[in-house]
Amino acid sequence: MRAVYIEAKERTVVRRAEVPVPGPGEVRLRVEYVGICGSDLHYYFEGANGEFVVREPLIPGHELSGRVDLDPGDFWRRALR
Repeated sequence: MRAVYIEAKERTVVRRAEVPVPGPGEVRLRVEYVGICGSDLHYYFEGANGEFVVREPLIPGHELSGRVDLDPGDFWRRALR
């Protein structure tokens, strides 16, 4: 998969990211839409948000919508019955 990374103040790069494998009790989501919020803007324009400083590449966008892509434990099918 591809992802946008914030590497430092006002520096982004698009590159391939490892496709995550869900662990026990987890599901994997295929992201359909993502919002960029105020904290993401601080990371980009200032290289920090409060005391958290971008020291390694950061994938922004924790406000998202998507669909369950992989559910190894069958959690969602059981929950939606």
